[in-house]
Order: sequence, then C-alpha cells, then structure tokens
Amino acid sequence: MLFIPIVIYINTFGFGVWDNHTDWGIMGSAFGGIYSIFFSFCTIMVLILQFILQRNMDEHHDGESVCGECVGFFRLH
Repeated sequence: MLFIPIVIYINTFGFGVWDNHTDWGIMGSAFGGIYSIFFSFCTIMVLILQFILQRNMDEHHDGESVCGECVGFFRLH
C-alpha cells in the first residue's frame, strides 16, 4: 500500500537521478502530500486506541480501589 504512490509516480514521470533541483522538489512535494494524509490517519487511529485503552484501565483501577477500601473497612471492624 505504501509503494502504490511511488509506482504511480515512476510510471507517470519516470525513474532516475535528476540534475535539476526543481524536479527533486516536485517529487518530494508529491510524496509529502500523499504520505502525510496516510500517516496523519494512522496517528489519529493510534490516539483513539490509546484513549480507549486508558479509559478501560482507569475503570479497572477504580474498581480495584473500591474493593480494596471495602476489604480494609471490614477487617478493622
């Protein structure tokens, strides 16, 4: 999936080492525009997953705290 833009670019514009600095800039701009969207989407998905996992851990931890306080209360009385 990550190689599809590279293959399309090579098929359209060719493959080689260019002498002109502008040609390198055009290629970098094209790849940056394509891949930045992909990596931004992946980053958002990772952040959502981390949020969900953290919320589940907090709920589990809160449940342990309440149970621990109950056990301590009954042992003292």
